[in-house]
Amino acid sequence: MTKQFQFYNPETGVYPRFPGDMMLIDSTWQIGDTPPAPWVEVHESNRPENNDENKVVIEVLPTLIDGQWVRTFEIHAIQSIPTSAVGLSPASFQPPSIQASDVV
Repeated sequence: MTKQFQFYNPETGVYPRFPGDMMLIDSTWQIGDTPPAPWVEVHESNRPENNDENKVVIEVLPTLIDGQWVRTFEIHAIQSIPTSAVGLSPASFQPPSIQASDVV
């Protein structure tokens, strides 16, 4: 498994963020350094197997286990995916309006 560098802000719930985001916060930060406060590194975990075509694996906010933040996954029936898991309520989505003058 390739190491993924992901970071989480437990104070605000912002996730995921990546090394480039940490460098924007602190230009001296490098991979391997402790992330700038309040950010924490999120450690890898095994994504659950899913062989049911009516279900989907969703990554949710990390979980604190034995002092380490760990990637966390849930399996949901396709009809019951919580809108918070995808970050956008389908009812609130409005596709952009494209005018003929916008097309080049």
